Amino acid sequence: MPLLTHLLDQSIQSLRSFFAIKHRNHVFTICLLSTIIAYSLVLTAYPAITFPWYLNTEEFPYIQEILRFVELDFRQQFFDIPGTPLMFLGTFLWSIYYWFSVLVGYADPSAGIRYFSFEHMQSLYLLMRVLSYCFYILSIVLTYLITRRLTNPVGGLVAASLLALSPIYGLSMLYLRIESTSLGLVLLSVWMILTALDSRSYKAYFLSGTFAGLAMAARFPSGTASLPVLFAYCVAFPQVFPLKKQRISNKLFSIAIISLLLGAGSISLLFRFKLLGRSIITDTLLLT
Repeated sequence: MPLLTHLLDQSIQSLRSFFAIKHRNHVFTICLLSTIIAYSLVLTAYPAITFPWYLNTEEFPYIQEILRFVELDFRQQFFDIPGTPLMFLGTFLWSIYYWFSVLVGYADPSAGIRYFSFEHMQSLYLLMRVLSYCFYILSIVLTYLITRRLTNPVGGLVAASLLALSPIYGLSMLYLRIESTSLGLVLLSVWMILTALDSRSYKAYFLSGTFAGLAMAARFPSGTASLPVLFAYCVAFPQVFPLKKQRISNKLFSIAIISLLLGAGSISLLFRFKLLGRSIITDTLLLT
């Protein structure tokens, strides 16, 4: 009995601390944000996510590239300026699903992944649509987090609501598009730069630049959305970023990145001017 009474008292104390004013506000905010996201998904995702794969021809170019990528042919032919990260992510996840299906005996490995993809085309479309909606949800959550960081929780909820209920953004989700992916990556970049300012983390600063590059790789105009923000914060808070500036490894890393970019640009130019023959290197750099 004393043990039971002790456990009961601990449970009551835990519940009291959880439902304290601070925690109540936190739980209420999470519930409200979840409601906003759920309502937005009802307006945009259903029943669009279950549409037959042949319904909208604008989705097929993405699938066509994935059917090429899964066979390790990375000569991209469709460019949604250019949409490559989403295609690569879809290829990676679809390949995992295929090999898992082979492992459990659901797929015949002798037929190959391309045959499997055509046989399960609706599932492939569903995967890509789910990926698109995952980035859609991520963009709403990050909008809340960034605005809360810059203003307060109420401002974050208002900003998230405006994005979630935006007719233009919602209409772009009725079929597979790159917009949600690019916006999610842009907001990830901005969130990481804010994290770098708060924590003085060099890794967060590095990740911010990485996500900005991925956002631009997803959609070229995304560079105009993320890079000015990063530049402005670097100018406004220069003392945060030279944390490891004096380290030799840091300098070597910077030199290596710049050399790699210059080398890639030189190879691309030589190929364009027909001074260099086609190879796996030029195919990878140019995605042609």
